[in-house]
Amino acid sequence: MVLLAGVAALLMVGREVAAPDWLRRHLEAAATEALGGAGLEFGAITLRIPADLRPGLRLVDVRLHDPEGRLVARVPEITATLSPRGLLFERRPLIQHIGVVGAEIWVGRSADGSLDLAVGTGSGGPSPLGRAAGLWQLPERFERLFDHPRLAALRRVEVTGLVANYDDLRAGRSWTLDGGNLLLDLSGAQTRLTAEVTLLSGRAYASRARLDYGSPRGSPEARFGLVLTDVAARDVASQSPALAWLGAVDAPVSAALRGSIDAGGGLGPLALALKVAPGELRPDPRAPGIAFDLARAYLAYDPAAQEIRFDRLEIQSERGAVTGAGVAWPEEFRAGLPRALVGQFRLTDVVIASPGLYPEPQHWPEVAAQMRLRLDPFAVEVAQAEVALPDGDGRLVAQGRLAPAAGGWEVALDGRLDRVGRERVLAVWPPGLRPGLRAWVEQHVSAAQFEDVTVALRLGPGQPARFALSAPFHEGAVRPLASHPPVEGAAGVLSWSDGGFALRLDRGWTVPRQGGTVDLGGTGFVIPPSDDPRVPARVDLVAAGSVEGALALLDEPPWSVLTRAGLPVDLAEGRAEIAGRVDLLLGGMGPGDLRYDVAASLRDVESAVLVPGRRLTADRLAVRATEAEVLVEGAARLDGVPLTGRWRQVHAEGGRSRVEADGVLTPATLAAFGVALPPGTVRGEGRASVVLDLVPGSAPVLSVRSDLAGLSLSLPQIGWSKGAATRGTFALEGRLGAPPVFDSLTLAAPGLSAAGRLVLGADGGFRRLDLSRLRVGDWLDAPVALIGAEPRVELRGGALDLRRAALGGTGGEGGGGPVAVALDRLQVTDAIALTRFEGEFTTARGLEGEFTAQVNEGPRVVGRVAPQAGRVGVRIRGDNAGAVMRAAGLFERAEGGSLDLLLLPVDDAAYSGELFVQGLRVRDAPALASLLNAASVVGLLQQLGGQGILFDEVRGEFRLDPRQVTVSRSSAVGAGLGLSLDGIYDLALGRMDFQGVLSPFYLVNGIGAILTRRGEGLIGFNFRLRGDPAAPQVSVNPLSALTPGFFREIFRRPPPV
Repeated sequence: MVLLAGVAALLMVGREVAAPDWLRRHLEAAATEALGGAGLEFGAITLRIPADLRPGLRLVDVRLHDPEGRLVARVPEITATLSPRGLLFERRPLIQHIGVVGAEIWVGRSADGSLDLAVGTGSGGPSPLGRAAGLWQLPERFERLFDHPRLAALRRVEVTGLVANYDDLRAGRSWTLDGGNLLLDLSGAQTRLTAEVTLLSGRAYASRARLDYGSPRGSPEARFGLVLTDVAARDVASQSPALAWLGAVDAPVSAALRGSIDAGGGLGPLALALKVAPGELRPDPRAPGIAFDLARAYLAYDPAAQEIRFDRLEIQSERGAVTGAGVAWPEEFRAGLPRALVGQFRLTDVVIASPGLYPEPQHWPEVAAQMRLRLDPFAVEVAQAEVALPDGDGRLVAQGRLAPAAGGWEVALDGRLDRVGRERVLAVWPPGLRPGLRAWVEQHVSAAQFEDVTVALRLGPGQPARFALSAPFHEGAVRPLASHPPVEGAAGVLSWSDGGFALRLDRGWTVPRQGGTVDLGGTGFVIPPSDDPRVPARVDLVAAGSVEGALALLDEPPWSVLTRAGLPVDLAEGRAEIAGRVDLLLGGMGPGDLRYDVAASLRDVESAVLVPGRRLTADRLAVRATEAEVLVEGAARLDGVPLTGRWRQVHAEGGRSRVEADGVLTPATLAAFGVALPPGTVRGEGRASVVLDLVPGSAPVLSVRSDLAGLSLSLPQIGWSKGAATRGTFALEGRLGAPPVFDSLTLAAPGLSAAGRLVLGADGGFRRLDLSRLRVGDWLDAPVALIGAEPRVELRGGALDLRRAALGGTGGEGGGGPVAVALDRLQVTDAIALTRFEGEFTTARGLEGEFTAQVNEGPRVVGRVAPQAGRVGVRIRGDNAGAVMRAAGLFERAEGGSLDLLLLPVDDAAYSGELFVQGLRVRDAPALASLLNAASVVGLLQQLGGQGILFDEVRGEFRLDPRQVTVSRSSAVGAGLGLSLDGIYDLALGRMDFQGVLSPFYLVNGIGAILTRRGEGLIGFNFRLRGDPAAPQVSVNPLSALTPGFFREIFRRPPPV
């Protein structure tokens, strides 16, 4: 039988024949058993014995049904090589080799990462062939598939034209693997699997994968290698936590992976070598990708520790290059894949090229970074990066974030430099950000050592780059303005934020062109974030030093504060502390462009310039200067005079300035301002407001106002004084030239008002005081001049009323000077006035001197005044007594004669008088005529009506007051008549009441005068005159003529006192 079989086999060598039915049934039963109840049908089975006598089967149109009979897969052709020994001796097919052509399998990964392996895609769906915990277990599942007693002789399985459909529920994607070749070698103690597939991705490039797998037979331990060629980075990223970070990359990846499976079937450490072809980092379709030329990575992944170790990482692009190594830990897992990685990296040879910020690539020798990569949504967050700067110039510690956004990328970078030199700060500062401002720093900060520098960069789509810098520095040399001297020993902070630049000096000093060192600690310089050249830069000035030095600094171009004000830099000595703001245009200053508001506190100030020709001193002054004005306020001394006020200059007024002050008014104050008054004129201390107008090229204009409280004033020449408690008004205006000239002086106080001008000599001494009007009480209203140092007093015009005058006294403190009087009117009584009164007087003992005048615009008289009982006594002489009497309204019918009148003050407004007249002729006197007629003295009456009666001598004693003339004793004697008279004449009413004695033939009758009064003879008639002098009432007692003179008193009343 065996022989027949052998002969038959020999006859079939090289021929392909239909397989016997028993073989078909055996194969179908074995397949059903191996497939767990699924059915296998064959369109045709042929048997072929090749020259090596190893029978081979070819199964055509192989159909796989599930246990319910539904078609789930169809394979065009399966070949198998059978063992001759099994056919001949065991009568069962022992398959040694299986070849599959055009098979289609399905691999599905669930959300938990486990894999299901199935075959076919028929109407019943894929038929499960097994489940694996992950991709790394698939080869082991293939091995199990063929681990069946009926396949005990199987040594090799080869699949060509394999199509694999991979549905990844975890990644939410599906892939098709086409043209696959798979070789399973079961011939030795090791199971070896080799597979190659092409990944259909719809991209312009072809993706290939090759798997090498080896495992001891019967053991889950295995080693495998996977080579990927030009596989999309996102496809790779979705398959392993170790590669999830590739999900943001749009580029083909080529990779070589080596791994193992431990005895427990778990995935062991993986080693990967990655090469990413040119592509883009594009995690978000809304944002443009970041192109790169090449990326390489050599890494190891420990699944148990969830650790990825990058032994080398290299990236190259137009934007830069980086090489480094580090460790990352996946976290925030969802569906088996991490949503973030936390890592620590040490990067070397970092080159960053950003043409928009830096013209040249920036090179960082070493960077140590701690970072987090967020994958969904994508963001690179750098918690800390330490950068070693070149040449050992400090270290940069940075934090940052990179994330896609609509239309671009958002970049946030913050850094801190522990120490760095000026050149490195400029290197960090992107030249493309505000290049003009960066050039300003480069030109104006010539030296500095920076410490603890902070930088910040913000980039966003559609937004200008924002860069911030805060750089504390010391040992600096700074020149905020090119025209200013540099600031040496500078320490402070240089900052830039939102395009605006600021420089703050915590300390530093400068040396202006004069005045010594000025401390600028606290000063700030700010350039605002604007490209508009009309937006000014700002200087927040804080300065301390000498007044001259501080002012010299303010006068540096383009400020020229003092030059604009027309003031010199050396206008004062002392110390100054300045704080304020100056706005200026860096592109060039035009008229009116400068804006400033500067306040200063000046100490120990001395100035002979603020008030030309005057010395101003102050312990402390407050100064404020703006582009409109300069204001100085405080308590000061001007030529030693204390005052509190302010000096103000408005620039628009051509350099004019004004001092307004309240100060102490004393004799020394007046003397300091050139107001030289006679000694004793002013005493005490009062307050005054002072205004001083200063005009360049002109003498200062002074105005003084005071209420005179606290001051005692005395003008002994006119008998006027004011106590310290009495208020008044004083005003003085003039020019403080050489000499000072005071055009207006007014004084008003109880009992006095004056207005005039003060004239000083070339030496500044008192020359004259011209009062255009001086009113003293109600008795003087006249122009008055005080001339010279004595002084000499001149009254030129006006009126003086002796009835109320308070002239005289003991004289002034200085002994009194001469008084020249030329009054229009000197009122003596209500009816008597001396007009055109002229005289020269002295006041050493009171008012004393001689004068000439007219009586009521009539006859001229001469006289003399002298002090008497605190007032003034007057003696008047005239050569026409009759005319004087007529002018005075005393006696209208008198003619000729010499007059000698003495008036002595006795009390307020009253005088005691003595009258002596010689050669007085009386004609047509009604009162006398009535008296002669009554006495029946016919001859004398006729004489009175003719040539008149001549009185050789007239004497009288009287009292003169404003109301009346009281004649206590008087007499008139001539050859033909003697008279005595006493009584009262009422000046206001024009009435008289006199009594007396008429003695006719006095030449003879007067022999008896020795027994009577003067003017009375031995024989006389007592008479009485009353009423109007023009029509008097006359009464005569004729019996009195019979009475001897010494008995005549019986007939008359006592004379008035």
